[in-house]
Amino acid sequence: MNLGRGAILGILLGVLGGTVLAVWDVSNDAKDRKSNQEELSEHVIRFHVRANSDEEEDQQLKEEVKSNLVEYISPVLEQCSSREEAQIALEEEMEELENIELEQKSEARKLIETFVEEKIKPILKMEEEAKRAALAAAQADTLRAQEENEQKRLLEAEEVLEKAQKREDIKKNLSESQRSYAAAQAAW
Repeated sequence: MNLGRGAILGILLGVLGGTVLAVWDVSNDAKDRKSNQEELSEHVIRFHVRANSDEEEDQQLKEEVKSNLVEYISPVLEQCSSREEAQIALEEEMEELENIELEQKSEARKLIETFVEEKIKPILKMEEEAKRAALAAAQADTLRAQEENEQKRLLEAEEVLEKAQKREDIKKNLSESQRSYAAAQAAW
């Protein structure tokens, strides 16, 4: 099929015209959406609750916080007739929430301090006393062992002295016997 220049030009103009219409249509949709968003943003206050991570536990906590927050602020916002009133009311509530948070942190700190004083410190004190008692017992055992070793050494030293004394006595008796024998021989 051999198309002439006119046919090709006609096809190209048709495709180009369709493209222009499609772009114009998309651009009108975007303008409408932007207009809708602007109109909606005049009446809506958005807030975001962010999780610490993507882990399931953090996401569940985020949803719980978000749900509690919506439940808490809904009655406040229902009394507002404009976005500006809502913003003012929310700012006042934020101050109240911050005060509540500070009170809760203070109460939590007191609970922790009380727990430490009543539960942890006595345990640590008992552990310290147990360590001291164990150390004292170990020292007493060491002293007993040292005393026993000293007594054994004294007994061994006494035995050595007794044996040395017996040797001396034997030598003395032998010397006396030898002198007596020599005197008896000389007398014969």
